[in-house]
Parts: sequence; C-alpha cells; structure tokens
Amino acid sequence: SRGLGDVYKRQVQMNRMEEILARFAEKGEAGLSDIREQRESKLVSQMAHLLRRTEMEEKQASQERDQVTALLSDLSHQLKTPLTSAMIMLDNLTDNPDMEPATRRKFIAEAARQVDSMKWMIVSMLKLSRLDAGMIEFEEKEFSLDEMIASGAESLEVLAELKGQTVEIAGAKGVRLTGDFRWNREAFVNILKNAIEHSPEGAKVAVNVEENGVYTAIAVTNPGEPISREMERQIFRRYYSATRSADDNAGIGLPLAKAIVERQKGYLSVDSADGKNTFTIKYLK
Repeated sequence: SRGLGDVYKRQVQMNRMEEILARFAEKGEAGLSDIREQRESKLVSQMAHLLRRTEMEEKQASQERDQVTALLSDLSHQLKTPLTSAMIMLDNLTDNPDMEPATRRKFIAEAARQVDSMKWMIVSMLKLSRLDAGMIEFEEKEFSLDEMIASGAESLEVLAELKGQTVEIAGAKGVRLTGDFRWNREAFVNILKNAIEHSPEGAKVAVNVEENGVYTAIAVTNPGEPISREMERQIFRRYYSATRSADDNAGIGLPLAKAIVERQKGYLSVDSADGKNTFTIKYLK
C-alpha cells in the first residue's frame, strides 16, 4: 500500500512537471504564475526557477547575436568610403610608376590617413558596442582633472600642429574627480578631436575648467561653422552625418563621448553662438 502510494506521488509530480514544461513552452513566464502561488513542492519550485533562468539566458544570447550583427553591418557601412578612397590611391600608385615624387608622397600620405581613419573608426565602434552590451565596468577612483586634460591634449598635438592650431587650457586648477580616468580621458579626447577637425587653419581651441558647489565642467570651444538647433538635437546621434562633418568623424566620436559621460552620471551638451561652438561636460557633485 505504501509502495503504491509512493509511486502515485511520483507520478503526480511527473505529471505536474510535464504541465509546467507545457505551460512554459506555450506562455513563457506568464504560464508559471498560478504554479508559483500553489508551491506544491520544492521540486516544482526549483523546476520553475530553472526554466526562468533558461529563458533569460536564451534572451541574453539572442540580444548578443543581434548586437554582433548590428555591429558588423555598421562597420561595413562606415568603412566603405575610406576603404574605397585608400584603394583608389594605391591603385594610382601601382598604375603610375613614373609618378612625380611630390604627387607620390601626397598619394601615400592620403592613403595612410584613410587607413588611420579606418583604424580609429573600428576601435571606436567596438568601444560603443561594449558600452551598449554593458561589458565595461567603470572604476571609481579619485584622479587629477589637470592630468587628464593635459594627457588628452598631448595625444592630439600632432593633429593640431598639422593645421597650425593651438590648444589653450585655462580655468580652475587642482580639481579632482572620482570616476574612471581612462574612460573620461577617452570622452574628452573625442570632444577635443572633433573641435580641432572642425576648426579652420591656425585657429585657437580653448579648454576651460569651471568648478562650483554644484558641478565641475569642462568646456571645449572652437571657431567654426554655426551648429543649427536641428543639428544640436541630432549631433550626438550615432552615425549622424551633416555637410559640416568631416569624413573622419563618421558620427562616432561624439556619441561615444556622450555614452561614456552619461554612464558616469555626467552630461554632455553643445551650444553655438557668435561664431563659436562649445561642447561642455558637466559632472554633478
């Protein structure tokens, strides 16, 4: 009698687990609501938990596949122009062995510039993809803002010198922030690079630091074509392209900077007035 009873109980449990599987397959999480309320057995509860976990892992895997697909599509689209340009330059060099030395040097320099542009594009897009996927953990360490700005400006010295430009740093000194030095430097460099690229030859790009009881701000100001209100709304959108944009930018640098700053509870804004454009990072106290 007892043996038959145990067999009957096991059969009931098996039937119940089959029911759970059937409901989950048909309705997903919603199909488990009444079963959770009944709590018929520890085994049933564990089965429900396992099924929910399996569903979450499947959704995550699907999202990761979609992100990889989107990244490859974006890379293909964004690399098309510089890759075509570099190929044209190299074909001209190959087809014209008697090309004048000055012209040859010009073609080689342009091909190298396009390759460098592609490298920057790929690296930036991979960083954006990692940010989107939540794969980056930002450090929370105190660091010197002076050091971060000086290091970022130094990395762009050659680019500024090629255009005869100067970068002047002014404002509050000795400011310290808490966050991720490397990623905040990345955001600042992208903003400063954008300012240099969109400034005329011989221009001055100004970096000003402001600190008060509410926030710490880094403002990067450059002379250049006015940014319309419509462009202000669109300029941080990924892959945004406008007639004022250089091919090098490809609508990646500013969105990457914005994503980095916002993930560290900061804000990035743009203002255009009196022939100058100012991008401002604000870190709230």
